[in-house]
Amino acid sequence: MGLDTYAHKAKELNVDFASIAGRLCGGIMSQTGEASFRGKVYDDFVESVAGASLYQEWINPYEVKDIALALTKYVAEHTPKSHHQYLLDNPMGITHLDFDEAKALAEWFTIASDNELAVRGWW
Repeated sequence: MGLDTYAHKAKELNVDFASIAGRLCGGIMSQTGEASFRGKVYDDFVESVAGASLYQEWINPYEVKDIALALTKYVAEHTPKSHHQYLLDNPMGITHLDFDEAKALAEWFTIASDNELAVRGWW
């Protein structure tokens, strides 16, 4: 079974994730990778960099901010010129996370954090 990860707000979500569209792996339910993405693809990376698993039903806005800061720091320290290469060992097998995906993930969590959004996991 997969994990889809969604930005969540108690009332209507009116946040623009357009800059992220198509840059993160979307799942059957998460579709385009805008306000959601396929969490199981990135869980190992997020846990390694930010110390938080995406396999949670609810990640509160404070934790979302911590994840955003950790991912942003990682991206700042690992530019494409530094030969960023991260191998993901996840249920789908070992896959490569390219720099654009790492950057898009940091941007996604930053947008969620800036808008004080929680993150929901569904699997």
